[in-house]
Amino acid sequence: MVMVVHAKDDAYLDAVIPKGIQLFESIEAQQHAARLPSDPIKITLPDGKVEEGKKWITSPFDIASEISKSLASNALISEVNGVLWDINRPLEGDAELKIFTLDSFDDNVDVRHTFWHSSAHIIGQYGCKLCIGP
Repeated sequence: MVMVVHAKDDAYLDAVIPKGIQLFESIEAQQHAARLPSDPIKITLPDGKVEEGKKWITSPFDIASEISKSLASNALISEVNGVLWDINRPLEGDAELKIFTLDSFDDNVDVRHTFWHSSAHIIGQYGCKLCIGP
């Protein structure tokens, strides 16, 4: 039996397969995280206040939401123990946490880089090609 593949099939598969893989990997990561121990952790904020959280469950976004809705809605990226950290990525242990918003765009090169990099992905997803690069 011979299977005929048309160009339009290739375009469809090129669009659908990465989304399917991304969905699978997302579900796999959620299931993996659900099996990890969720011990209590301490999250220290820049002002010295200590929040309680759960290892592998609590994310910087969760902490931002507890502080204020405004902070949560404007949060762009966080820093955990001196390392840039996705705002939705669960914390892996006790942490010193900083949350950055677009308000710190002019003052922080990491915030600018994150904003530009994320924006480039969004523009690229739309199909815009501004230049060659990662």
